[in-house]
Amino acid sequence: MLELRPNCECCGRELPPESRDALICSFECTWCVDCARTKLPGGLCPNCGGELLRRPIRPRRLPARFTLPVTGFILSGIMTIMISGISTLLALGPGAEFLARWPIAWLSSWVIAFPTVLVVLPIVRRIVARIVASP
Repeated sequence: MLELRPNCECCGRELPPESRDALICSFECTWCVDCARTKLPGGLCPNCGGELLRRPIRPRRLPARFTLPVTGFILSGIMTIMISGISTLLALGPGAEFLARWPIAWLSSWVIAFPTVLVVLPIVRRIVARIVASP
């Protein structure tokens, strides 16, 4: 995997992973397009003599294939923290014992809920698609 260095080696300009203004050589020396045009003779890396090419971008967001696990992670986390909190509060009442037991109740319920959501969510989506019209 490319290192994607964060700055131009000449002027220090910030070049975040999604920047289209970064050039690299085969050793991943990193230059901004302005310095490559004005300060580097022949468009070659002064460190290694390699050709400078546009650095691939690395988007900040996860690829679409992670939709199900991220949805399941967030959904199961929110639901279990709320349900375990209410259940623990009703069973123990407010106080130190509630605060001590709630994290354990939440974690143990989340460990079961997360994989369950990963299995059940695609089935629920198919059922909903048969009941509800597409936009």
